[in-house]
Amino acid sequence: MVCGQTSKEVLVELIRQRVPNPDIVLAQARLETDNFKSPLCKKYHNLFGIRHKGRYAHYRSWKESIKDYRRCVSSRYNGGDYYAFLKRIGYAKDPMYIRKLKQFR
Repeated sequence: MVCGQTSKEVLVELIRQRVPNPDIVLAQARLETDNFKSPLCKKYHNLFGIRHKGRYAHYRSWKESIKDYRRCVSSRYNGGDYYAFLKRIGYAKDPMYIRKLKQFR
């Protein structure tokens, strides 16, 4: 809980904000932040490594990070396999991202 939230709190917020596939998105947050310990998470409350205009986004709270994820990423999801969706939109540059993500679930 280094960033001020637990996995359970993040999952509850993902569900509250109606983010599709909240269990997968929680795994993304955990992977992207090294279980909420990364400097990006601690300093800027950025749970997903989201960038705007080439720079990491800064948020006042981790809940705002989820709101932005929903607006920027999951709003483009139209159903089906969420892993395939992430790959199709080029969510991560790491070719092993989906495999790593599945290990965090």
